[in-house]
Amino acid sequence: MRHIYNISKLIVLALAFGSIFTGCKDDFEGNYSSGTLPTPRLANNDDSNSGQNQNQNQNQNSGDDGDLDWSSNNKGQGGSTDYMEYTITDVRAGAVLTFEYFVSSEQNCDFFNVYIYPEGSSYSSSNRVIHASGTSYSTFQTFSYTFVNSGNYGMRVEYVKDGSVDSGQDRAAVRNFSFTNGPEQTSSTNYGQSTDGTYWWTSPTTDHGNVSWHTWTLTVKKVGAILSFDYRVSSENNYDFLNVYIYPTSNESNYTSYRVLHESGTTYSYFRNYRYTFSSTGAYTMRAEYSKDGSGNSGEDKAWIQNLGFVSSSSVKAEISQAATRASASQANIIKKNN
Repeated sequence: MRHIYNISKLIVLALAFGSIFTGCKDDFEGNYSSGTLPTPRLANNDDSNSGQNQNQNQNQNSGDDGDLDWSSNNKGQGGSTDYMEYTITDVRAGAVLTFEYFVSSEQNCDFFNVYIYPEGSSYSSSNRVIHASGTSYSTFQTFSYTFVNSGNYGMRVEYVKDGSVDSGQDRAAVRNFSFTNGPEQTSSTNYGQSTDGTYWWTSPTTDHGNVSWHTWTLTVKKVGAILSFDYRVSSENNYDFLNVYIYPTSNESNYTSYRVLHESGTTYSYFRNYRYTFSSTGAYTMRAEYSKDGSGNSGEDKAWIQNLGFVSSSSVKAEISQAATRASASQANIIKKNN
């Protein structure tokens, strides 16, 4: 499902004049992606960038910029940085952010940088996704970024100048933001507890491009406790998957790093057993999900979990409670913010 998301604008100009120029960096690198912009494009509700910056840059580029979202305004100002920061909220895993960017600068010395980072983190070279300079990108390029995990994110775009020399148009710009959120998640209703105390779940009817899922809370009181369950999937091979994650509850936001099963196809018409041994005590969550791609069905188009429980000799009163967490279906938003 695609939505139109709003951007509220606020221009942030930070000129940080540096020390004496000592030479250009030669660590030019990049991470670029070309393709067609998905629709719809993000709407701008504010004309705060329609004044001096945009008018100046249209004159520099013969009016070819179109509707700019941000354009640097530190041309000729050695040792300075002009930047814009954004907050991207309510992102679902698999979301794709696309935009176009432009840079025309002194090669390997004056850089256009873009950083995308989880909320609560800071921008750094480890989350830099674009690092471009020179005049090779003096026409607008298309860049796409896919979010692996759900949550809120920060994004920073900047044009950084060293202490001397100007080349090209000496500026950077971005435009045409477009956002397609990840699959909408639906809560499961097909679950329960058997008379022997174990738990079960069957994926409900799941639409193309969506995920149905269920979670259980696990209280582990002994190192070496063993969790056991039987599982089965009947699906389009290599496209529609049963995924199982077991993770510390405190790491909910990063649960995708704890996947223990990733199965698809119709090879097995029977249940198989899986066992997981805990190396530490504490609160854990197990999540089972049936994830479908955008088209195609095979087999029974379902996933199953049965006989979920701790092996009695290993558990020492380990506990399980089920909680069919309801995922938010709210839209993602991209908001410009002050520094």
